[in-house]
Amino acid sequence: MSKHLILHAHCIPVRGKEQGAIYDLQKGSLMFIPNSMIDLIEYMRDESYHKTRKVVNSLAFFKEHVDFILSNGLGFFTDHPQRFIALPDQYHSPEEISTAVIEYGADKFDLKSVINELNMLRCKHIEFRYIDCNPDFSELRTLIGYTNNSTIRSIELHLTQNEKISKVNLLGLAGEFKKLRTINVHNSASADYDFKNNIFFLESDWKTVEQKHFPHDVYIVNMKFFMESQKFNTFYNQKVCISRDGYIKNSLLNVRHFGQYSTNNTLTDVVRTDEFKKLWFISPDMIEEVKESETRYATLFSQDVELIDGKYHLIH
Repeated sequence: MSKHLILHAHCIPVRGKEQGAIYDLQKGSLMFIPNSMIDLIEYMRDESYHKTRKVVNSLAFFKEHVDFILSNGLGFFTDHPQRFIALPDQYHSPEEISTAVIEYGADKFDLKSVINELNMLRCKHIEFRYIDCNPDFSELRTLIGYTNNSTIRSIELHLTQNEKISKVNLLGLAGEFKKLRTINVHNSASADYDFKNNIFFLESDWKTVEQKHFPHDVYIVNMKFFMESQKFNTFYNQKVCISRDGYIKNSLLNVRHFGQYSTNNTLTDVVRTDEFKKLWFISPDMIEEVKESETRYATLFSQDVELIDGKYHLIH
């Protein structure tokens, strides 16, 4: 039999303009490689190891790339490459909305109704931003309590430092509500990181933090993110936001909104429209600034996207 050197199914090469990368979806790592290695990998998928070695001009080049693949556990030899099929590039999520970001401002909208709708939409994660008002412990318990007996599985809570809330109170919340993944208290006089309970007092000014886009040099490498990136914009897909003034948005960073939340303009009404879902389907391969980046399937692009002369561009 003729030996073939092929990559494991969870190790996927992605070609970029200047270089390529191998996404190890099992280890959650990203390895940058020259595009010439991707050429070699693709050739060896169809041709035997020995035939490839004969046609490659440089033996040193061939050995270097093969050694890299084997030493990093990226591939293996087989007599039957056809038995090892590539991972399907399909992504399916049963939720209509998977993530909601809610800025809570007093009396701007009925939060309980919002949570009930998110439950009907099978939402799994909520980020609460309780910023412009100073809730006491009882208010926070009520707020988070709305998510009991719902589809919500995790909650991220953002507060600003105020005298009504102590760390003891927050420890009580974390102990009572197991859905609370992290509690971030901004504008704190001093930093305090409780990693055991995921309670973080941060000196950073919230108004500065909330205006920042997700950094492009922080990579997310896993099966779900990679598969979703093939067809969708992972920042916007199945996401809805409500601003402190009650406006429904794709992102709180975006200027555009879809009206204020009300009984006549519900989340369900809005998120099921094609206009609201438009950004969901603008994948990295469709965006001019990133479509030739080798990290496009591992990066969150939080900028708004605009169609200019028939091409999609990030708005900086």
